[in-house]
Amino acid sequence: MSDFDFSGIPKYRLYSAHDTNVANFLAIFKPPFDQEYIPYAANFILEVWQRRENDLFVRFIYNGEQLSLDNCSMADCSIYEFIVHME
Repeated sequence: MSDFDFSGIPKYRLYSAHDTNVANFLAIFKPPFDQEYIPYAANFILEVWQRRENDLFVRFIYNGEQLSLDNCSMADCSIYEFIVHME
């Protein structure tokens, strides 16, 4: 059984914001990207996937491109590496 309980969490969410909101979220997640401004209609997606029981991982997608986070060993970041990255 997984250490994480996702019951009651919607499988789909939509959030609309200004470029400053996207910039603030990018500052929190700190993905590696090289841009001086947030382009029009910019977006990011965090996906939580499960390969097998107890094997959760996170994908960070910015403007359609999957990015690797600094503390993750590969682009598909294990849930534990993601938690360490966010701490």
